[in-house]
Amino acid sequence: MSKESYDTLLKEILAVPDDAIKKPNMPIATFIQEASDLSLWIKDDLTQLAAAGVDPLIGETLSLRTEALIHAQSICGTALLSADKSYQQYQQERAKAEALKDELIKAFRFAYSSRPDLLRQVKSNRGRGSIETLIQDLHNLSILGKANPEMLTTIGFDLQQLEVATSSSVQLSQLLATVKKSKASKANNHAIRNKAYTLLKTTVENLRLAGRYVFHDQPDKLKGYKSRYWASK
Repeated sequence: MSKESYDTLLKEILAVPDDAIKKPNMPIATFIQEASDLSLWIKDDLTQLAAAGVDPLIGETLSLRTEALIHAQSICGTALLSADKSYQQYQQERAKAEALKDELIKAFRFAYSSRPDLLRQVKSNRGRGSIETLIQDLHNLSILGKANPEMLTTIGFDLQQLEVATSSSVQLSQLLATVKKSKASKANNHAIRNKAYTLLKTTVENLRLAGRYVFHDQPDKLKGYKSRYWASK
């Protein structure tokens, strides 16, 4: 039901203006539970609430928006897990790539010590830079080594490391693209979740306001229109 409700309301959710978004001021799971509790609480009060100007279909709206938020939150959680896994792999591969770059530069500086022209190319790749620089440096060093393998062989350097540098450069580039895509997707999903929250929050606030007015002199009824989360603070 949650996905169906989300799909039904998606157009309305996306239509919420960015400057109208309300950010959760309590744990989202707690808010969802309070909205679900309110949905049950008002079932016997709809006639009285309607007499005070509340939409007679408010119960259906409340349930639909609650289910939509549940699904929107689920999407956020799934996207976060995916982004975390991608980022962890990216960090691991980046560390390996940096270590490999250091290893290559050390070997190249020794092997090409009598070749100032080659040393200049090695020196241009020294130091830490952006991830994009690291990716390009590995590629450049691999090309340089493959073009001048004899001196590397002389010092006992494993030429297979040049292939590793090439594959590392490609893999790191792909992982970087995945991480960037995951971050963009995560931000988008989070924004949609907050818009779904805003719709539900507005409904909950309006219902509580109406309930406090209609049942102001009925303590047993009135308590159901208050937030237990904030009452406990």
